[in-house]
Formats: sequence, structure tokens, C-alpha cells
Amino acid sequence: MLELEQKDLLIGCILGDCNVQQNGINYRVAFDHSISQLEYVKWKHLVLQPYTTPIVEYSVYDKRNHKNYKKVRFKTLTKPFFNDYYQIFYTNKVKTIPQNIHEYLKSELALAVWYLDDGALRTDCRGLRLHTNSFSFQEVHLLKNVLKKNFEIDCQIHKQGKGFNIYIGTFNKQSEKFCDIIRPVVASKIPSMLYKFLKPCND
Repeated sequence: MLELEQKDLLIGCILGDCNVQQNGINYRVAFDHSISQLEYVKWKHLVLQPYTTPIVEYSVYDKRNHKNYKKVRFKTLTKPFFNDYYQIFYTNKVKTIPQNIHEYLKSELALAVWYLDDGALRTDCRGLRLHTNSFSFQEVHLLKNVLKKNFEIDCQIHKQGKGFNIYIGTFNKQSEKFCDIIRPVVASKIPSMLYKFLKPCND
């Protein structure tokens, strides 16, 4: 059975970069990152033990610029208790946001992991962006609502290309408030990822 920290980590990761894969009759979770985030990957791997395969380094060749990029990946073992995450977050093999996402995205840890996976600082202001463009507008609206409901964060939905991203702006210091909520978790567990934060948050 999974511990609470493991469950929160998985919620954040599934909202972010990881994928739940079928393997036989049960499911596993796959993680894939740039090697620059190796410490972050090692932390995920440690939290999810003893249900993990070894971390593997590999290279990806980009035909556009003729460069090789080093990456790291690992998977969980295939276990029946990972099936629930597929049932919650996938519809017809496509990752989706459930209507009751507020029941799952509740902890600072889950929020922090989601941001570390899919969030970024704006380069033109002190705002933050969550890259949610793989989800539909209705799904992104669910995520916007859960940020308000569970964390009292006001945010906006911005159209980008064919998708929609969540923007946490500077009005009423919402971006700083967001940082303040998750910064203690990141500082204590994955300090190598603090580069994703406003510096300092309370200016």
C-alpha cells in the first residue's frame, strides 16, 4: 500500500510530466526528465521506493538542431494499486482532469510537484505559468477552480497556440503567495529546484 507522501507525489506528477502505463492487467507509472533535473528525479525515486526500477540515463537526438540531449527515466513496478490512478486520470487512454480534482490536489506537496514538473517563471514579469496546454479549456478551468478552492490562489487562463495555460499573476501578490505555499516543501525536500521560484518571494 502507498503512503500519503507517495500518493501526493503521484498526484503532482500525473498533473505534470509522468504517465500511467498499462503493463499486462495492471499499471505502472513512468517518469522522464532532463539530466539537469537528476537530483529531482532521485528524490522522486527515493520517495516511491520500494516500488521503483533503477534510474536509467539515455540520450535523445534532436534532428532540428542536430544535438544529443541527455535524459533520465525510471518506472514504478507494475502493481494493482497504481490502477486507481489510471482510472482517475485517464479516459480512453488520454490523460484528463477529473471533475473531482479538488479531492486529490489538496496538499502543498502535490501542488509543489505539479509546479516543479510543469511550472515556470515568466521572463517578462514576476508572474508564474503552469503549462496545462495538453488539457481542454474545461479541464484547465477545473484546475483554475481547485487553486482557488483549496489554496486560495487567484489565477487566469491564457490561450497559447491551440492550448490553454494557467497564469498566476502579480495582482494582490498571488504569485508570491503561491511561492510561499510550496517553497517550504521544496526547500526541505528538493532544494536543487528552488531556481523555479521568485527571489525573494516577499519583496
